[in-house]
Amino acid sequence: MEMVDSMFRDTEEYGHRPTPDIVESLLNTALLSGQSIFVAEIDGELAGLCAWVMSPALQYGEVLALGTYVEPGYRKTGVSAQMRKAATAYWTDAGAKVITGSVDLGNDAGMLSMQSNGFSTTAYLMEKKLGD
Repeated sequence: MEMVDSMFRDTEEYGHRPTPDIVESLLNTALLSGQSIFVAEIDGELAGLCAWVMSPALQYGEVLALGTYVEPGYRKTGVSAQMRKAATAYWTDAGAKVITGSVDLGNDAGMLSMQSNGFSTTAYLMEKKLGD
């Protein structure tokens, strides 16, 4: 789960930090139900993580792209594209109908990476902070 923590620490740069407990719960549920989480390993080191899951809370056939993370030293090397390609093939074979994900405002590299992998903007995610 260290890489998951790294993935969400990176999102703080864009003013957004999802609740790690929720993400860990979704990942654990996915793994226990036999779903695949994709990792990239280069020369024995973890280089990236592609965590896309089908949750019982989602409509049948909908996959939630929780995030794709690549360690800084491996960025702009195609690692993200390879993981997303593998995850897309996996979910296509599993019968998924749509993959939904989000990109934080200002994360131009993430937006370009998603678009180059066939994702298109269909909505804007709105947020209202409550309390402190």
